Amino acid sequence: MTRVIFPLSASAPRSAPMSDGAHGAEDSRGADLAHGKDFVRKMEALGGGFCAALAALSAPFADASRGRCAGRAGSQIAVTFDIPAGVSIEEGVRYFPDCPDPDVKLDVYYPNEKFKGGKGPYPCALAIHGGGWSMGSEKKFAMMAAFLASRGYVVACISYRLWPEYGWDCALSDGKRALAWLKKNAARFGGDPLRTGVVGGSSGGVMAVQLAATSGSFWSSGIFGGADDSVQACVAMAAGCDMTNLRRFRRMFGGDRAKAARYSPYSYLTPAMPPVLLLHAERDPAVVSGESRMLKSALDALGTECESVFYDCADHAFWNVKPDDPFRLRSWEDAANFFDRKLKGK
Repeated sequence: MTRVIFPLSASAPRSAPMSDGAHGAEDSRGADLAHGKDFVRKMEALGGGFCAALAALSAPFADASRGRCAGRAGSQIAVTFDIPAGVSIEEGVRYFPDCPDPDVKLDVYYPNEKFKGGKGPYPCALAIHGGGWSMGSEKKFAMMAAFLASRGYVVACISYRLWPEYGWDCALSDGKRALAWLKKNAARFGGDPLRTGVVGGSSGGVMAVQLAATSGSFWSSGIFGGADDSVQACVAMAAGCDMTNLRRFRRMFGGDRAKAARYSPYSYLTPAMPPVLLLHAERDPAVVSGESRMLKSALDALGTECESVFYDCADHAFWNVKPDDPFRLRSWEDAANFFDRKLKGK
């Protein structure tokens, strides 16, 4: 299912179905489906097998003692907002105590005794900030996390090691650690670890797809003590998952196609993936909306359950940029409604 969302106004509808050809060549469904199948085949040919990825992701990095990441400084969201009365927060949790970067931590937002939306246990969600893997912190998802908690979710907003101070796959490794921590500690916050979703924006959206695509796989079979890393639903916003993109390719992998294939979510897409919701701005100036269309086509080709919504706006980070942006709350509601259907059975 694909939808296009327009701003609320007297003349614009709340939502409208996508029509073939409405957005030029990139919106041809037949071409997209063929492109998706072809893309999966190409990524498989590049050698993105599970064993190779496991070896790369689990190997220690020479730069593991570099400490704090420069991209963390000045990346905080300077927004003050009121936490809903029915929501509590535990801040600054070191989910990776031995991490050489002391800023790698998470904040947990969860329903408290004043919450009026029903009793727990509540589904969980891991929220992953963007910033091109090189900037950002757990505070970037604070407002959306508080909103999801007010809808009856235990939400962990995470930070992770950043590039270039750390290896290109440290972010995913930290995401796996944070997910395992959330599921292990969910009950302390009234959460149900067996109903866990992931949500991320921009590069965090790519990580969300990575976590969903590798859900319950090699990380459950010995790494980190066999920790549970299973995911039951995924929301990816403005995610650019094509690691063959020239600018991203050169920047992160130094032109190494094998590394690009190992890191690309396309290497791990399977029909067994949990349901995915893709949210994207039609005129995204940073990550073209065609990225989400191509990913949906690849998932459709595999038979993986996938929904997509395209907003009629030009904001990249529509979920947390402008306080008066009509798509900010709309995207929060779309994510919460999707999680409600997949994690609460509503």
